[in-house]
Amino acid sequence: MRLVPLAEARTAFLAKIEPVGMSSMATAKAGGLVLAADVLAPADVPVTALALEHGYAIASRATVGASSYLPNFLATMPRALEPGAALPADTDCIVDPDDLRQTAAGAEIIASVAPGSHVRQAGGDLTAGRVIVPAGARLGGTQIAVLRAAGVTEVPVRVPSVVVVAPKGSCASAALVMDYVARAGAEVSIAYVPESRLASALLSTASADLALVAGWSGAPFRCAADALTTGGQLIARDLAVSPGGAMACGFIDPNADSTPVILLPGRIEETFAAWLLLARPALDQLAAFSAPRPATVLPLARKISSGPGMVDLALLKRQADRWKPLGVGDISWAALAEADAWLAIPAESEGFAAGEIVEAEFL
Repeated sequence: MRLVPLAEARTAFLAKIEPVGMSSMATAKAGGLVLAADVLAPADVPVTALALEHGYAIASRATVGASSYLPNFLATMPRALEPGAALPADTDCIVDPDDLRQTAAGAEIIASVAPGSHVRQAGGDLTAGRVIVPAGARLGGTQIAVLRAAGVTEVPVRVPSVVVVAPKGSCASAALVMDYVARAGAEVSIAYVPESRLASALLSTASADLALVAGWSGAPFRCAADALTTGGQLIARDLAVSPGGAMACGFIDPNADSTPVILLPGRIEETFAAWLLLARPALDQLAAFSAPRPATVLPLARKISSGPGMVDLALLKRQADRWKPLGVGDISWAALAEADAWLAIPAESEGFAAGEIVEAEFL
């Protein structure tokens, strides 16, 4: 039996997947979603210069040369401001209260203060038209806070709809997929079906943007792949990857704009690998997600071996300034629970030597 190279299968599959349409979402509720367009600052922020610290607003030129031995004199006591207050006209800095003394005739300044000291200038946070968050980025809490502070109440997003077809009852693999899909910013639902209805249930998910079959192994899994072959379009099955080589992908209806389908093998390490190597790239393409994921480059604590012609998934744990390999290809559940990073060893590679520097992506 010929094993299909991962790159070949993924290229053929992803080539037919287009991003979903964009919709508008309240900024406060858009956490974790992927932006469909650049979000721009609607105006300068702040619109006028603001104090950043408690103190007195004055013109910096009035402080030139001032010291405790030779203070500068002001005819009137300057105005005290709290953080966030707008600076009065003809002032450009904030003087610390300890550097100004009130007198009967006005005030004494005993320190020289630079222009703009303790001040946020107009447009100093954001200038009108500046890209705050680019298209293709996934919105995080800090970005949402900045957008809301800038007055952006709605953002354009892409939210793929995903249905997970799972066996009835408790299923760790299906739950894992549900969690991953939700965290990826998709709208996810689950269809629990008996084994006898798996093939027909698979072909009835055409209203979704993506269908994921999770939690099945053996004969039911093969039945689902056969159903995709006869009732839709099978792109690839039996991939040259480990774990998860039984994964398959295709489309429900080969003659129309069709729902992509991925069959994720039933054991959780196989489901995990199929998610990273095939399902997540498909979901990224549907959402037009383009931002880099957190990763780092470190030397390996020991050798990693890989069979030529196969893409092996390696799980790693960071230990100080090294990557500690936990499993390669044949991955235990203990390794899954302990890992905090992963990498895919290319099919043309036989692995990496101890001390070799590799880049791994954090889970």
